[in-house]
Amino acid sequence: MPWLVKQGVPCTVGEITEYIFTAEKEQEQGNDPEEDQLLKYYLYSEYVFWYRLAEGFTAGEAYRMMIKEYYRQARLAKNVDDETAFYVQYDADNRKFFGDQNFRLISGTETSILYKAVGMRDPKNKKDTITISGSVVAKDGTIPSGKVKVTVNDQEQEVLLRQDGTFTAVFTFSFDKNEETTYDIEVIYEGDLAHGYLPKYDETEITVEPTTIPTKIEIANIQTERSGPIVTVSVEGRLVDKNGTPLANKNVEVLVGDGELYTGYGTTSEDGTFKVTVSKDFPILQTKATIVARFDGDDTYGYSDASAVASFPPNWDIIKVIAGALALVGTVIAIILSML
Repeated sequence: MPWLVKQGVPCTVGEITEYIFTAEKEQEQGNDPEEDQLLKYYLYSEYVFWYRLAEGFTAGEAYRMMIKEYYRQARLAKNVDDETAFYVQYDADNRKFFGDQNFRLISGTETSILYKAVGMRDPKNKKDTITISGSVVAKDGTIPSGKVKVTVNDQEQEVLLRQDGTFTAVFTFSFDKNEETTYDIEVIYEGDLAHGYLPKYDETEITVEPTTIPTKIEIANIQTERSGPIVTVSVEGRLVDKNGTPLANKNVEVLVGDGELYTGYGTTSEDGTFKVTVSKDFPILQTKATIVARFDGDDTYGYSDASAVASFPPNWDIIKVIAGALALVGTVIAIILSML
């Protein structure tokens, strides 16, 4: 292929390895090759380059669109025959371009596509919205007419250019898991050869990051009760989202202590409220402890926590015993001293 370019051919495409294809084992003589249910995946991919070149796209644009189509056909072939899918992608990986990327078969007014892609995630409804908006502009300053075809992954829309040359396309995708997702985007201006406007092709990708709905957890009431060394702490509170909507059936964790922590767990009710009780052995003279209530979040809702201080009496039972022992020791000492 490079040899052809050296001989004056503007551009060409070809394999850097052997081109391998598959076909049905039985094919009646004279049938249209496109009717072959395996060969068609290779043919449809290859056609794209020649069709797009004939429509006025640059050779480089036609090549990129062809490679995209090879990969798309490989995905389609995967549902029919694994070997065919493998070789369609194999051929795409090894099909290279040689020559002038800007070569065209048709002359006219060059155009360009100015656009931006914005992705928004709705974790509650598990949907991503991809909005592509922009305009087609002509090199001579005039406003092109016609339509654009916008493709995001395997969804496709054709939209007419507005009078000012602008366009907008909106796509919605559902997802199962709230994780980083990348979307492939193609924007094709089909051109308007009747008015001299050449077509244009561009591609990009956009990544939508995982996001969760902010939450707020509140501690509404703390009750304590001491029985000897054991302090029982009952914590009541509420979990809501950023709009104040109660979150039901969510797991809440309550930590009690300063240093060594004791943990209790609870589940929110329909109105978002919860009550968690934790019992912990505290030192004799300790009368305060930090309380932390937290929601660790999930695939839809984000983490939140709240803290407060619980107050409770010292261990009077032990203090009285110690005081009594000290008093007894004092009495014994006084008796001994009186006998001296």
